[in-house]
Amino acid sequence: MSTTLSLSMLLLPISWAVSAERVIDVHNDAGLRRALSDAATGTTIRVAPGSYSPGIFIQDLRGTADQPIVIEGADPDRPPEFRGGGTAWQFSNCAYLTLRNLAVRGQSGNGINIAFVGVDGATVRYNTIYRPDRWVIRILQETTAPGFPPCRDGRFEHNLVVFRAADLATVVNIGPNTDPASFRFTNNLWFCEDRPQSSRPQLPVPETSSLYGIDPQLEAPDRRRFRPLNPQAQPFGAHAMPDGNP
Repeated sequence: MSTTLSLSMLLLPISWAVSAERVIDVHNDAGLRRALSDAATGTTIRVAPGSYSPGIFIQDLRGTADQPIVIEGADPDRPPEFRGGGTAWQFSNCAYLTLRNLAVRGQSGNGINIAFVGVDGATVRYNTIYRPDRWVIRILQETTAPGFPPCRDGRFEHNLVVFRAADLATVVNIGPNTDPASFRFTNNLWFCEDRPQSSRPQLPVPETSSLYGIDPQLEAPDRRRFRPLNPQAQPFGAHAMPDGNP
């Protein structure tokens, strides 16, 4: 997907513009933060390729089932990268929010602290996860105050996970006051580089329709090119996302 630029937008030092369809194109950190502040139901924020600062905290960003809020890389083949820091993205009290075509790497804590941290229904799908450190997935509960259900009903599907056993303490980090039995794992590919025979992860519930121990033969991960060349792996991960992004 290409960005939509206008001359007036190019003259703005923070590089942001809003179209009549509530599409906001951004090209730098200031523009991204302004777009996030201005986002409303039905807004799509398209982030141009490049490097962006991590440590983004978003609270109360809420779409609806019919009009979700979407934050996406403008070019799926060149996703914007959020590198380093403690956390790349952290969301609190958000609903009907879709993230896609973003790259995060090198965080000391969480890359994107949204999936399965105090959620009441969340789906993580069509992601390529490469060499995570300490864990792949976290199921945590940040508060037990009245009105907050246990973290529950998460779905992890159509993902491509390449990991090293030596880098992980566990595949799924499960905290107290959560409901891991309500989660669903399906249609994923898991490949353990240093122990392929141990590629099948230990999950809180049985997984269905998934593949294990098949090397996806990523194109050039050292150059951030994660397209799988192995035909068996091509239905999984970021490059397998269908047109229309259901």
